[in-house]
Amino acid sequence: MAALLAALLFLSALAFLAGCKSEPPITGPRVGYLHFNDRSVTFVEWTLTGRKLEGQISALHRKPDGKVKVTMFLFYGKLDGDEVSLTLNSSGNAQDGFHSMDKTIIGALGDDTLTLPPVNGADGDEPVVFRRATPVEFADATAYLK
Repeated sequence: MAALLAALLFLSALAFLAGCKSEPPITGPRVGYLHFNDRSVTFVEWTLTGRKLEGQISALHRKPDGKVKVTMFLFYGKLDGDEVSLTLNSSGNAQDGFHSMDKTIIGALGDDTLTLPPVNGADGDEPVVFRRATPVEFADATAYLK
């Protein structure tokens, strides 16, 4: 059942990346944060209900051969003042499938920024600063990367 849910979430994310305008039901405000450079694009989005968060991190990076790899991280968490706690419970992509994981990352939420440690980073890696962004800005950054 969890694999089916993960596959459905992944397929809905792919539809979004392909330009599909349909949105999943939202129980609270949707929030998105974007970080990108010439080699990668990462978009964090969640649904907030009270202090509880549920969402996904879409991470794209250009490999040395020029191809772009997409990895999705599904999470649940909580917002406590300006502290964000995200527990990553699965990750994967269409080629490799989804895998269970249990990794918690702690970050800080500002007025228009989100600071998190790198999702795939080693302990001690510099935190990444994301800026508030729309899904359209994420799509634009993704198109630029490809």
